[in-house]
Amino acid sequence: MAEPNEQRASQASRPPAESNSGWKPALCVVFVELFNTGTILLGKVAVDGGMFVFSLLFYRSFLGALFIFPFALIFESGKWKELDKKALGWLFINAFAGYSLPMALYYYGLRDTPASYAVIFSSLTPLVTFVLSILLRMETLHLKSKEDAAKVTGALVCKTRRFIIERQLISQNQTFHHQSFR
Repeated sequence: MAEPNEQRASQASRPPAESNSGWKPALCVVFVELFNTGTILLGKVAVDGGMFVFSLLFYRSFLGALFIFPFALIFESGKWKELDKKALGWLFINAFAGYSLPMALYYYGLRDTPASYAVIFSSLTPLVTFVLSILLRMETLHLKSKEDAAKVTGALVCKTRRFIIERQLISQNQTFHHQSFR
């Protein structure tokens, strides 16, 4: 049997085990952003084409539920028994106040503004959520830990993205303004 020092030396000489995730989290973020941009642009096209906002919300919700329903049946099969009237009431309130009403206001705002503004505000959502969670003491912040440093970095990336897009819009509007009066 090998001595403990020899075991430590052999473990130290081995290369560290590679993480199984690799680029998967970053790739997932890129795909989420692509889908988010696609839904913003499709929503803008639909609203500018004269589609009624609540029809758009219905179709979006229906297709989302149709896509998620099989996964809910598979992964949440034992949870159906826990749904009583109180839980269904909370689900309704959450769906109305947390999804339907904000999305209706979002699409009404999108109808009257360029799609780039929707991208700006969608990039602010994680930042506002993070700041509110700190202010309401739902989240603690210790900058020396890697997790909290990553949270702050993510919030700064959201802010920087918003700032870059905003600057591009201002420069495009000034260019358009100067070209239109020549």
